Amino acid sequence: MPTYFSHVDGLRAFAVVAVIIYHINPSFLHGGFVGVDVFFVISGFVVTASLANHKGESLTAFLGLFYARRLARIVPPLMAVLVATTFAYVLLVPHAWLSNATESVAQAAFWGFSNWILDSQSETYFAPRAEFNPYTHTWSLGVEEQYYLIAPLLLFGWVRWRKRPLPRRLAVTAMTLLALASFLACMRIATHYGSQFVFYQITFRFWELAAGVIWFQWTAERCVALA
Repeated sequence: MPTYFSHVDGLRAFAVVAVIIYHINPSFLHGGFVGVDVFFVISGFVVTASLANHKGESLTAFLGLFYARRLARIVPPLMAVLVATTFAYVLLVPHAWLSNATESVAQAAFWGFSNWILDSQSETYFAPRAEFNPYTHTWSLGVEEQYYLIAPLLLFGWVRWRKRPLPRRLAVTAMTLLALASFLACMRIATHYGSQFVFYQITFRFWELAAGVIWFQWTAERCVALA
């Protein structure tokens, strides 16, 4: 089964461009921030694709291969961006200017949980002051990094036994139920308490990543059926 899909890369490019245009000027593309939601779905798809051909391995080897690839892919560019941003921030931005959460968000960004710190602040993602925090954008990577902690555990059974119809279908059903639970929780909290309470947390974003997982699982199912 292939692990690279050119049309998915094209969709990812559209999602990234939509977010960039929105941040340049929201009036240019209202709702362009939805590109982040699309990106989460793509991430679930791509991560599942990267794991799909690892079979017959122990759980330890499965985890080791996954995390080695993720670390090599994410850590170097992330550290470069964070260090450069911190250097510029310390030199050019007055202390506590417009956003007193900047330092705590920056520290958390190095460890992959800046979304937790941002979630605890009174400022929402769309608040004017949030735009002056140069680390606000790291929230989405925090969600993805937290997903990486559970993704291989959730997918190990499907990858190892997906040639068997019953285990494969049970795994897809379980992922679908988890996605549905996350979606319903997101809708309930957003309805009763406001969308700001579900924006940053993986609990309420998991359904988007899981949608990508299910998308790939059904793609793999179709390939098996056509083989």
